[in-house]
Amino acid sequence: MYKFRKNLKSVSTPREAVSNRPLPAVRGLSLTLFSPTATSHPTVTAMFPHWMQFISSDMVNIVETQALIDGHIRAFPCCRRGFSHPECDPIDIPTADPAFRGRLTCLPHARTMVAPKLGCALGPREQANMVSSYLDGSVIYGSNPERAKQMRSFSQGALRTYTSAGELPQADASIKCQVEGRCFLSGSDDANILPGVTALHTVFIKQHNRIARLLREQNRHWPDARLFEETRRVVSAQLQHITYNEFLPILVGRENIKKYGLSLHESGFDSDYDMSIDAAVLNEFAVTFPYVLWSLLPKDPLFTQFNNPSKLFEIRGVEIVLKHLLTTTIAKPALRVNDEVKDEFLKDQFMLGLDLIAIALKRGRDHGVPGYTAVRAQCGLGKVRSFHELKEYFIHDPKVEYINTIYENVDDIDLLVGVLAEQPLKGALFGPTMACIAGKQFQRTRRGDRFW
Repeated sequence: MYKFRKNLKSVSTPREAVSNRPLPAVRGLSLTLFSPTATSHPTVTAMFPHWMQFISSDMVNIVETQALIDGHIRAFPCCRRGFSHPECDPIDIPTADPAFRGRLTCLPHARTMVAPKLGCALGPREQANMVSSYLDGSVIYGSNPERAKQMRSFSQGALRTYTSAGELPQADASIKCQVEGRCFLSGSDDANILPGVTALHTVFIKQHNRIARLLREQNRHWPDARLFEETRRVVSAQLQHITYNEFLPILVGRENIKKYGLSLHESGFDSDYDMSIDAAVLNEFAVTFPYVLWSLLPKDPLFTQFNNPSKLFEIRGVEIVLKHLLTTTIAKPALRVNDEVKDEFLKDQFMLGLDLIAIALKRGRDHGVPGYTAVRAQCGLGKVRSFHELKEYFIHDPKVEYINTIYENVDDIDLLVGVLAEQPLKGALFGPTMACIAGKQFQRTRRGDRFW
């Protein structure tokens, strides 16, 4: 992954405050700034953040550094007493933490897996992206040969399905699941993260098989491999079309669609591929886009059922879930998430979960991503020189006023905090900095893909 500009004091250490002191503790930021209070958006539905999660998994998969423990690849036990490793960067829990008090002193967290730089050049630490970066349908089909093989039926170009349950994705017992034996296999490891996301995977797997049947009827001589690959091209194009025609105008606004050249032709072919453009994911995108979507989810039981797609096994379950997404409006972007996201995310059998906001803030610092004011300036939006100036750009929220008491310097503000606190652009869901990050990324994604 690549950055607008590095912001590291060395080639490897995480970002620090301007004063060279540690930045505010991420769990403290999560508790102080992010509340569950929400203001409903008048028009945008819950399908939007679920689609955001769906395509995020197609473009970004950040994995913590792991180790071979007892013959298996496992996460570092960074909170285990006596365990120490330079890649461990655990999340400290305050003594009076309302959710973990008396149960935990830290949440396990390791630094992101390192990736070699292009040409094995020397320089600042880069992070591995475990998916292709292209918007190519890998969320459905997988990003490696092993997963792709698991997904295929090797008959008539189709993907495997669990037909006795109404053509659902195939079950996978190896996945960590809240309901034993009831999680599904798809191209992404995040396919079961929310029931609505699993429903989208189901729709596209069924769409693949529907198109494969149509192509087979018209091309009886095509072998299985040809049917599969041609169908995948069609489905991937549909994924791209929905994202650029329907999703991005809501995210960044029509003006930024024009500014970054993101509009698609109504017919014919695009011819703006540029071989000099690297379609790799920007780190600013990787540490904001997959996380800001969680601020959009209102308080709703369906939006806190992590790794629990049991709703889809009910009669007409997929239809019911999709209808719910299309009839429930989102929360307006703000410094907010549901309590379950920061206290019970992916909770285990001991009912202990993670704090997704704290993890996101840790990753931004680990990756050396510049703070909010630096990225804003790099986007050509002007330099913010004091906390007082933020009143002009940030939403009017009592929590926002805490920012100048938490951070030492305005340049210390984490990027994720800044983009969620920004006032939205007219006709867009987010503010100018998030629109810039997304605009630049989706411009690279399109123009740097020779198979677009």
